[in-house]
Amino acid sequence: MQWGIVPVWAKDTSKALINARSESVREKRSFKSSFTQRRCLVPADGFYEWTKIGKIPHFFTVNSGAPFAIAGIWDEGDDMPRCCLLTTAANAVLEPIHDRMPVIIRREDWEEWFSPGELAAQSFLRITNPYSAEEMSALAVSPLVNSARVDDRRCCEAGDSAPEIRQKLEIIRKGSVKPDDQQMQGF
Repeated sequence: MQWGIVPVWAKDTSKALINARSESVREKRSFKSSFTQRRCLVPADGFYEWTKIGKIPHFFTVNSGAPFAIAGIWDEGDDMPRCCLLTTAANAVLEPIHDRMPVIIRREDWEEWFSPGELAAQSFLRITNPYSAEEMSALAVSPLVNSARVDDRRCCEAGDSAPEIRQKLEIIRKGSVKPDDQQMQGF
């Protein structure tokens, strides 16, 4: 499986689409068939986003530390299957960093996600709603994650976040689940 669905109008794979907005995936010609017939889940234990100013990488996880599933769709592709991730509006943890986030599908919704055909509108909205901010953590990480040559634990080591991001994340954390010391490094 390769990242990025190549739309029918694209002449080459450089136009592969790695993300699809959940709000429009059921209508867009590039995604409609895949959404109806080929939904998938992409396992993850976290994901990265970068601040718009300064390009500081942050690693996002669920507080339990358990792996989770990101909503995806796939297509046959010319030579091998290709997939892309569904995104939704950012929750309060992501919002200081980015305006979008992956659709994280709760385990109790997996069976319905895989059911054939179109999802009922109410189910679709529930499943693609932003994951609870109270159940997520963010950690500014090392800029080593920006290098394709580095693929080890150093990518998840605490880095330094911009002061305004630290302040926003501290406000979000007040009253929510208390993160452990490792999660707070860099904030």
